[in-house]
Amino acid sequence: MRIAPEELAAIYRCPRCRLALMSMKCAGCGSQFESVQQIPVLVDFAESVLEERETLGAAASLVPRQEVRSSSLPHPQVAANLNELSSLLPASSRVLVVGGGEDAHGLAQITERSDLVTITFDIYASALTDFVADAHSIPLPDESVDCVVIQAVLEHVLNPWQVADELFRVVRPGGIVYAETPFMQQVHEGAYDFTRFTESGHRWLFRKFEMIDSGSIGGPVLVLAWTSASLLRALKAPAKMQGAIRRLLTWLSRRVDEGLNRRINADSASAVYFMGRKASENYEISRADIIDFYARTRS
Repeated sequence: MRIAPEELAAIYRCPRCRLALMSMKCAGCGSQFESVQQIPVLVDFAESVLEERETLGAAASLVPRQEVRSSSLPHPQVAANLNELSSLLPASSRVLVVGGGEDAHGLAQITERSDLVTITFDIYASALTDFVADAHSIPLPDESVDCVVIQAVLEHVLNPWQVADELFRVVRPGGIVYAETPFMQQVHEGAYDFTRFTESGHRWLFRKFEMIDSGSIGGPVLVLAWTSASLLRALKAPAKMQGAIRRLLTWLSRRVDEGLNRRINADSASAVYFMGRKASENYEISRADIIDFYARTRS
């Protein structure tokens, strides 16, 4: 269930100074914010790669959306992860979806739960977004949500560590973060693609969260699907051939990759995921812990 607009408006915070907004104006620094398609645009453009004029004038995403996908169904591992996440969320939980402008990641089992309250933002307005924002400065109060879901976003931000700190800030103690981020994928979304993470690097990114689960999404065959798609585009192969090979390799990945051991898949993953819980302000894994993490999760 989506949050009521009036309930959300009451908790908006200025992305510049984090003080409350009154009629889209900051009570502290006096910044005035605008809307696009009647959706608030709460971005500090002086500190963002987003251009103000383009963002306010956009009717759709300014970023080219490109993915290797042969089915509307989520990857089996993603579906399993979201089932687990849903089981951990009690009724009335407030769930923040970062980068949810498109319904492309199998989140229906979360967003369609009538006993959950969802808040969604992206860098552009859409029928699914409640507001437009840059994840480097989320315009919500500290400890204001019970869960954050961020899928295929962290590769597209300049400073994923700053974004991870923002996720930690807005989640209540005991709240959950669920993230999916590419490891071995070609550049997608053009100039807005910056970073990749191994599973260990992803765990370190979320080192302030106690781990519930971590792992890979797809293995070497799904990586091959991405690589083949890139090669076929470069060779200007017929679209039907590209589609057929992509579907075949994606189908094979869901059978072959699942039969490989965890170490092979983790070291050759198309993407990695992390699910964790905010324990306390003082919790943080150490450098020794992250070295041990590699062997511990692959034994």
